[in-house]
Amino acid sequence: RGVLMGRKSKMLELVATFEGFLRENPVLKPKRGKGANWGPFYKVCKPFNMTDAAWEDAVAAEPPRTWTKYDDQLCLNRYMIEKAQARDLRVKFDRDGTLLHTVGGTEPDTYRLDDANRPYWPETKKSPCVWHFNNPICKGYMKPMIAKFPGAFV
Repeated sequence: RGVLMGRKSKMLELVATFEGFLRENPVLKPKRGKGANWGPFYKVCKPFNMTDAAWEDAVAAEPPRTWTKYDDQLCLNRYMIEKAQARDLRVKFDRDGTLLHTVGGTEPDTYRLDDANRPYWPETKKSPCVWHFNNPICKGYMKPMIAKFPGAFV
């Protein structure tokens, strides 16, 4: 779960672009069922610069590659890479964690306070604008982080 924000016209453009990345996963399509009881979503974003042959090999692999199920972040990564390759000046890469820090499995006691009394990650020495609690493990870290750094999170 996540959120993307923007003007309606640009969000519709983004969705149309994502739809252009989608490929049917022949392994999942037969499982989709009928009507409101459909099974897993059967389309997947083909990664940036991946050939059709490599795509078919990945889907047919035993066991199948984990990313051959729908992954919104894979779609977004491909979009960002294509825009950057096209030198779109509106695309910014956050190479050092200034904008966003993905918590992942980093435990709350790892973080410190900077001179401005903001939480930061010692590995980057950055206090990001957005903290991304992105998986079940780190979702459990949200309350301890709020308790450790009162007033830092909304």
